Amino acid sequence: MKEERAVKGNPAHEKVRFGKEDMVDLSAMPSSDGIPFASRKLHRRSRTKRWGIRFAVLAASLFIGILAILQLVSLSGFGAQRLTDLAQTELRAFFGQDIDARIGDAKFSAHGFGTLALDLSDVEIAKANSKDVAVSAKTLSLRLNNWSILTGKPRIGSASLEDAHILVGAMPGQGDMSWVNGLLDANGLLDPDKVLQFVFDAANNASRMFASHRAPRVDISNVEFELPVGAPSRSIVVDSATFHRTPTGVSLSGVAKADGTKAYFGADITSNAHDGLADAFNLTFNTESQAHENKGVSLGTTAVALSGSRAPGNGPERLEATISGDGLSVDLGKRGRLEGKLDLYTVLSDGSGKLSIERLDTSIGRSNIHMSGAIVPGKGDNGAPGYNFDLTSSNSTLGPQDTNEPDMPVELKLSGQYIPDQSLISIGDIGIRNSSGTASGRAAVRLAEQGPPGIMLSLDVAGMSVSHVKQLWPWFAAEPARRWVNQNLFGGTVPSGSIRFEVPPGRLGNGQKLSGDEVSGKFEVSQTRFDIAGLLPPAREAIGTVSFAGDDVEITMESGKVFLENGKSVSASQGRLVIDNADQRPVIGTLDIKVAGDASAVAEFASLDPINAMDHTSILPQSLSGQVEGDVHARIPMHKGIDPELLTWDVSLAFKGLAINQKIEGHTISNADGTIRLDKTKAVIEAGAEINGVPAQLNLTEPFAKSAVQRERDIVLVLDEKTQRKISGSINDFIGGTVRFDVRQSAPGKQRFEADLTSNKLSLPVVGWSKGEGVPARLKFEVDSTASEAIRVADFELSGASFAIKGQLDVASGELKAARFSQFRLTRNDEVSVTIERSGKGYAIAVDGESLDARALVRQFVGKDKGGQSAGKSPPISVKAKVKKVAGFNDESLNGVVLSYSAANTITGLSLEASTNNGGAVNASNTPDGAGRRLRVTAQDAGALLRFVDVYGRMQGGTAALSMASSGNNFAGQLDIRNFWIVNEPKLGSIVSAAPSGGQRSLNEAVRGRIDTSRVQFERGFADLEKGPSYLRISNGVLRGPAVGTTFRGTVYDENNQIDLSGTFMPAYGLNRIFGELPLIGEILGNGNDRGLIGVTYKLAGDYNSPKLQINPLSAIAPGIFRNIFEFQ
Repeated sequence: MKEERAVKGNPAHEKVRFGKEDMVDLSAMPSSDGIPFASRKLHRRSRTKRWGIRFAVLAASLFIGILAILQLVSLSGFGAQRLTDLAQTELRAFFGQDIDARIGDAKFSAHGFGTLALDLSDVEIAKANSKDVAVSAKTLSLRLNNWSILTGKPRIGSASLEDAHILVGAMPGQGDMSWVNGLLDANGLLDPDKVLQFVFDAANNASRMFASHRAPRVDISNVEFELPVGAPSRSIVVDSATFHRTPTGVSLSGVAKADGTKAYFGADITSNAHDGLADAFNLTFNTESQAHENKGVSLGTTAVALSGSRAPGNGPERLEATISGDGLSVDLGKRGRLEGKLDLYTVLSDGSGKLSIERLDTSIGRSNIHMSGAIVPGKGDNGAPGYNFDLTSSNSTLGPQDTNEPDMPVELKLSGQYIPDQSLISIGDIGIRNSSGTASGRAAVRLAEQGPPGIMLSLDVAGMSVSHVKQLWPWFAAEPARRWVNQNLFGGTVPSGSIRFEVPPGRLGNGQKLSGDEVSGKFEVSQTRFDIAGLLPPAREAIGTVSFAGDDVEITMESGKVFLENGKSVSASQGRLVIDNADQRPVIGTLDIKVAGDASAVAEFASLDPINAMDHTSILPQSLSGQVEGDVHARIPMHKGIDPELLTWDVSLAFKGLAINQKIEGHTISNADGTIRLDKTKAVIEAGAEINGVPAQLNLTEPFAKSAVQRERDIVLVLDEKTQRKISGSINDFIGGTVRFDVRQSAPGKQRFEADLTSNKLSLPVVGWSKGEGVPARLKFEVDSTASEAIRVADFELSGASFAIKGQLDVASGELKAARFSQFRLTRNDEVSVTIERSGKGYAIAVDGESLDARALVRQFVGKDKGGQSAGKSPPISVKAKVKKVAGFNDESLNGVVLSYSAANTITGLSLEASTNNGGAVNASNTPDGAGRRLRVTAQDAGALLRFVDVYGRMQGGTAALSMASSGNNFAGQLDIRNFWIVNEPKLGSIVSAAPSGGQRSLNEAVRGRIDTSRVQFERGFADLEKGPSYLRISNGVLRGPAVGTTFRGTVYDENNQIDLSGTFMPAYGLNRIFGELPLIGEILGNGNDRGLIGVTYKLAGDYNSPKLQINPLSAIAPGIFRNIFEFQ
């Protein structure tokens, strides 16, 4: 085989010629081997006929072959130029006359029986005088019509193009796509009628081309069409396609790829038999589901059907297009995948000037939108030329896939304009209406050459249900706020609301969060349900707002109710949940809400996750009662996995009438009014309450868990007299007025009590001691409640300027069990210790020490005070005392006192042994006597004993014996005193020396001054006594002495501290007594036993401390019988 380069054309092109050395003997080929076959003997006539037919066919074939060979010889070999001219002619027939076609090589080849092809290799086609190659094909095969070859006029029967590249922009008439200008109107917009005409012209051209009998069939394979800049895709690769003429027109089918998407296309053109124009055509275009996504978008399968028809004659043309898509999906990242379907049916009619959208059905997730309308080119309201559209729907439903709300039927209206020069889609009127309300707004989309478009949306709603607003909220607008609303807001209505969204082209998806100027909104909600957070029950019947700006969300609640599982409810108001940077993890919301309701309900609300305010206390919410209101502040986790250390909370509550139906450290809390503040580290309580029934002021700080906060307990117990009586009926006998105890915790289980008792009156009735109001005094002690059986009152100290009691007490079941006072000083001179032990139902008291001031105790028993001894009921007591010195009144004291005393409301036992300062023995006893008791007192120095008890201070010496029988608190008996002196008694001097009113002489003058009252001796004194709780009465009283004597009777003091005594005073008692004892003279002249002949009668009356003395003036000289007449009664 010899190779020669072409003299002309592309040097790469070459001619191929075969020499003799390239010829082979065909008999040597394997196909020349004989193939046996079965034969049968034929009838001679049949064999003759058969051979005749074969001969005729062979002859015809030889003739035709000879002609073809002769024609081929004329075309090739010596006719190479003719082959080239033939190819040029056919290419211009396809691509137009104004082209340059360069062919590397042209030769004939056989295709099947009887078909010859002109094969052109390395074909390049360009516009005339252009360097840009429009078509570059490795192989272009033109199959010739055999009969045309025999006639010497070759004609193309079919063509095939393989492995080609077509630059559409370099094709004749394509260049810069200027052909599009022919489709524009005066405003530079696509004219619907011109577009319609252009499509029909293309169909007519195709119809004419194939109707001209030129290339009735064209096959192409592996042909790439490179599209002009600005086209939707850069290139389309046709894997295979076939154009062929049909009896009625033209048919097209093929497979192509664009941007990785494989598509099947086909077309049928019905040609007019007379003019070859297209009467009707149908174009189909179907894509397979994409094997990959382009930037998260998958188109799924798409079907496009374009059909056109021309009315008979020159009637108007009509173009219909149907576009359907299934499996459309968009990857929304963390928001999931948005999937949908599309079904579009449009009509373009000649002369209508618009594109009618007969059906636009879109299914996205659960939403189904059915719209119709039209697109009309023209100027909009703003004067800018564009494509005006108006779409409406009366039966659409909205149901975003990320909400649980039921699908919403709506009526829709969209009106706007697409302005190509501005790359702007402007929707000036958005109308939405459903059964609950309306929404209106406007929107705009500004397309960008690269990157995402700019979007503007303004949407306002009025009177629409919350459910419906949630479904209208676009997913791209404030996604964090939208997500919160979808998950936490249910039911109710939106009286008014709005969404504003505006971003420039390229802004979305650039990695920067949207600002509040770019996206914002606010919705007022009414009678809705707010799901707050965690396990907190939702707030129902709520009125509030939902607003957002950028990624910041704010939810407010004017009012609402929180219903708990136990049926109780908490009123909620002024709630505010703020979520800053809601799209940046961790997302933590700040909750502020006011709550009010029953204490148990509010406590249960505050105990739930994520607040958990009650976890750190031992108080059970159901144990609380009363009314509570206050504020809850908490940092709320908006998703799982947030570090608990980042979450804080504090609860501030005001309560009224709060009671805790469980013991708190052994105490009962009730009737509490005050506040409590709780956070993760502590609880702070400031309140007035009753602790175990005792009013108190509480200032407590209680640390939680491992908090470093120090525990503080500042408690003020307020015991007014009513409370004191409530605690103990006898406590008022000890403390008068309101007592305020400051209580602080000194150690775990120990509390320190302190009180200022200056303004209180204190008294110890059992010893007759008291402190008046205004006298400084303080009481302090520590209560240790750690023991299981008793409460220890330690470091007890009652102190004042002149008194102090120190020791400790043990209390169990509210009763004193024991007390030990190392110091028991009620006066400055006291130096004793006191021990008290529980004994049965009473107490055993032991007193031991050096000295004791007993004046208060004496006053208590001698008792001239009004009211005297209490007749109240008191527990049994027994007292044993051993004191070296017991001080009394008038500087007198008893030494070596040994006392044994017992009583139960009344004295049940008494034994006293002591001695006066001069050594006189004093003994006293109280012993049973029949049904009553007998009190006996003896004293060897009666004057000292009377001065000690402050009964009478002007007696010296004397031996006394007192014996009285008791009945209850009343005593009756006799007092007998012998050999004593009365010294400087002013009352006695007054009787003797004072002249009676209306009289001329005193008694001392009557006896010539022989009576000395400065020191009067008495041999004996005797009287019958009757003593009650507040009085002392005397009868048959007599004092006998050498110089004077007197008789007396009456009341020494009564409950009003009044004295009323009367009697007779007689001088020279010894002589007068002799006459009185004579039988006849004494009866006539005397006054009975112990009545002298000469004397005066007197009366001592008035206040006990300053009585008035009255003397009868006539009695001084009258005989006894007449004195008796004048004696004071």
